[in-house]
Amino acid sequence: MKKIIKYIEKRLQGKTTLILSVALLVFSCLFMYQCTETKRLKKHAENTATFLNSEISYYKNKLGQEVAQKEALFGQKESLDVLLSKQIDSTQQLKKLVKQYKKVKTAGNIIQVTRIDTVKVEYDNPIEFEFSKNWSVNDKYYFIAGKSTNTFTSVDTLQLDNTISFAIGKKKTGFWNTTFQAEVVNGNPFVKTTGLDTYSYIEKKKRFGIGPYIGIDFLTLQPALGLSLSFDLIQF
Repeated sequence: MKKIIKYIEKRLQGKTTLILSVALLVFSCLFMYQCTETKRLKKHAENTATFLNSEISYYKNKLGQEVAQKEALFGQKESLDVLLSKQIDSTQQLKKLVKQYKKVKTAGNIIQVTRIDTVKVEYDNPIEFEFSKNWSVNDKYYFIAGKSTNTFTSVDTLQLDNTISFAIGKKKTGFWNTTFQAEVVNGNPFVKTTGLDTYSYIEKKKRFGIGPYIGIDFLTLQPALGLSLSFDLIQF
C-alpha cells in the first residue's frame, strides 16, 4: 500500500491540472449529492405539511357510492415515521403491526364509524298492559340506544367505531426468509375482515445505464471524459 501511495504522489508532482481535475470531480459529486438531498428533503417537508393540514373529503363515483379521499404521505423512512407518530397513530396499533415487517411498501390507518338509525320491530302479539322504556348501552366498542313498549322494540341508534391498520410489504418469516404479504388489524373486536385482496406496484430495477462520466485513467493518471455504458451485475 505504501508503494502505491508513493507511486501516485510521484506521478502527481508538477501535475496541477490533474490535481485540479480530481478536486473538481470530488466537488462536483458532493455538490450534485447535496442538491439531490436538499431537493428530496424539501419535497418531504412539503408533503408532510400538506398531509398534516389536509382533511378527509368525499365524492360520489359513477355507481353512486361515496368515496373518501385525503392527501397521502410518500417518501422514505422519515415519511413512515410521521405516520407512526402518536399524533397520527394514537393507539400505536399500526406501529405494532409494521414492526413485524422487514420492508414496508404501503401502510396506513382507516378510521370508520358504522351507524344504523331507527330499526323498529313490532310484536305479533302485543303485551296486554301498556309501558314505555328508553334504554341504552354505552360500551367501549359500541353504543346502542332504543325504546321498548308493549307493542314494539326499536333501536334508534347503533354505532360501532373501528380503526383499521394495514401494512403491505416484506414480512420476516425466518432468519433469512421473507414473504410479500398484506395484513389488516381491526381495533374493534366486533369487526372481522373477511376479504383481503391487494396490489402494490414495484418498479423494475434497470440494470443498464448510459451517461457521461468524469474519471481518471489509473495507468496514466490523466483526467478522462467520455460516455459510459454500465451494467449492474449485483443490485442491493
